[in-house]
Amino acid sequence: MSIRVFLKRIWPRVNCSLSCYIVAYIYLRRFTKRYPLALIDSYSIHNFIITSLLLAAKFMHNKKYKNPDFAILGLLPKAEMHMLETKFLAAIDYRLHVSTEEYMNICIWMSMSMSKTSEICPSPSCCYEGLHQHSHEDHGQFFFSFFF
Repeated sequence: MSIRVFLKRIWPRVNCSLSCYIVAYIYLRRFTKRYPLALIDSYSIHNFIITSLLLAAKFMHNKKYKNPDFAILGLLPKAEMHMLETKFLAAIDYRLHVSTEEYMNICIWMSMSMSKTSEICPSPSCCYEGLHQHSHEDHGQFFFSFFF
């Protein structure tokens, strides 16, 4: 399954904000910077995405997200989801906090990249203060357009 299809499949079921997906992306960047030789391929990328998203959702939202729910979304056994969460946390040195500066730098970078391809979120303000102006579907389109 392509990353785009995977993200489109989980987007409506996870029910977290666009900022949660952006933070999950930051966690993935942290991992790849710390382990540049790690093998992330078409077989493992889905596990990395669902794990980083689980961590971002748990850290950012008051809603109680459960590992078994994410395991189902990721098509993983429950025990494997727990193991991936534990190992990913250790791999990013338990650094879940994202500073406003780091978050905005990613938003600016995304916006600059998107300005050539999309009219949905042409400015970094969409990443935080303007979120209420767009539908959940628009946020998904922004996210999917950026990555694919």
